Amino acid sequence: MSAPRLEIRLDRIHHNALQLVGRLHSQGISVTAVTKATLGSPDIAAILAEAGVDGLGEPRIETIESLRQAGVRLPITLSRSPMLSQVARVWPTPL
Repeated sequence: MSAPRLEIRLDRIHHNALQLVGRLHSQGISVTAVTKATLGSPDIAAILAEAGVDGLGEPRIETIESLRQAGVRLPITLSRSPMLSQVARVWPTPL
């Protein structure tokens, strides 16, 4: 018995994101693509950026940090409240 396998078609992600971004932007709606299920894949983030999303949403600080280290420059929104021990990693400079 083989293990389950997931195939990710970057061309289809790009096509679908391009369609959504086009339709939503034409209505004045900005698009934040949530990357939770992708575990912070820089390839998927790049495809979403190329399709024109306005930003990314991600619930894990570690994933946001790895996306930044991979060169992703889109705005990234932390989609949950950080634990007190993580606040300095979210807001590194005093407010």
